[in-house]
Amino acid sequence: MSEKEAIQKLRQLKEKYTLHELVTRLDIQQTTLHRWLQTGKISKNMADLLERKIKEAGL
Repeated sequence: MSEKEAIQKLRQLKEKYTLHELVTRLDIQQTTLHRWLQTGKISKNMADLLERKIKEAGL
């Protein structure tokens, strides 16, 4: 998943779930998710991590 796709997927999930629910389901810190959503930037490694966490959570 590219960085752009990861941010788009995260924004789609944010429309369905609250930030707290995402933190719980994805096991990623709230400040990190908030920063990614605010800046629209994510590193390649973190995009891969996010993709893996989304698959594990079944989202």
